[in-house]
Amino acid sequence: MRINHDVIKQELEGIAHAQMEKMFSDVPFARDFHLGQKTDLLYFRRHLIETVVRMRLDMQTDAYALYKMRPLDNELSKKFAQYLSEESGHDDMFLVDIQKFGISRAEAISTKPLLSTENLIGYFYYHINHQGPMLTVLWSWLVEWYSDNFNGNITRKAAYEFGAEKLKGSMAHLTIDDQKDHHAFMLSTMAHLISTEDDLQKAKVLIARLVS
Repeated sequence: MRINHDVIKQELEGIAHAQMEKMFSDVPFARDFHLGQKTDLLYFRRHLIETVVRMRLDMQTDAYALYKMRPLDNELSKKFAQYLSEESGHDDMFLVDIQKFGISRAEAISTKPLLSTENLIGYFYYHINHQGPMLTVLWSWLVEWYSDNFNGNITRKAAYEFGAEKLKGSMAHLTIDDQKDHHAFMLSTMAHLISTEDDLQKAKVLIARLVS
């Protein structure tokens, strides 16, 4: 019997919340930033840039994961392809905002990723080649979970401090995610990969690694 959808949601969200709390304990400003209590101009600008850099690298790993999963699971590949199609071009929304903070599109795109991002992308490729698509799908769900829990706080605080006219792209992205309910969609996509208790335990370990 397949594991209940609600159980998967509860277990994985519990792990994600717990790992975020660990980070908040180690870095108090991270808590304030994510809860929309504090922001910082230079920190927020780098946050926007890294968002774009990571998204553009994600697009490549996502496409590769889709290519590898298509012969293995047609239903999963169709759902994941729909998600990727709906997400395509969202980096442009953040690039509009970045330029309002005095950073050119070319400068943002050419910025070297943080080491953590480089390690993350390398981990994706390794896992796709040796373990299959679970990590990539889990990451997409985690990104949507993160957006639901924190991006609104971060963006609204930045809009208050730096001006709402500078955050129109970010606010539009939040609206699209709400309308499409990508969090729920990716949860159902992810649940397609988790049918046994062993699958669930593997997913929990991967979520913990992704957040940490």
